[in-house]
Amino acid sequence: IKSVILGGNITSIENEAFYNSSIKSISMKNVKTIGDLAFANTELMDVELPNTLETIGKRAFKSAKFTHINIPDSVSEMCEGAFVGCSSLENITFDADNVEFIDDIYELFEGCENLSAFYGKCASEDNRCLIINNTLYSFIPKDLTEYIIPQGITKLEDSAFVLCNYINNKI
Repeated sequence: IKSVILGGNITSIENEAFYNSSIKSISMKNVKTIGDLAFANTELMDVELPNTLETIGKRAFKSAKFTHINIPDSVSEMCEGAFVGCSSLENITFDADNVEFIDDIYELFEGCENLSAFYGKCASEDNRCLIINNTLYSFIPKDLTEYIIPQGITKLEDSAFVLCNYINNKI
């Protein structure tokens, strides 16, 4: 199966539902929960998360192949490693400004070496930072050796700079 369209009556995608499958595209209308490893190790390239989505489970999209994803403002819980290993991921539109990160945020974008921008209402002006309630949760260091943290940041979250291999100065 390469493409799946979920009917409006499906509100939950349980743990490992599509794990290790060859799915490339999914359309979902009323899903509220995506379980742990639901789309892990898939060929998923095309996914649009619905405005009904509330929870993204542990490693839900681990190693998926999409280049962009939009996190709607309806998302209130995101578990560790949700996008770990998504090496094709280039940018994220993040509008969930009331999200609670469950467990360790460290792995959220670990292995996303092509990630180059955050967009949406939780992105910094320069699109390098994921900021929620004046807390810097993640930073994209691509092609930088120095960075000035945006004004208004009052807290740096655990592992906010985990993707940094070459930053010498953080000001």
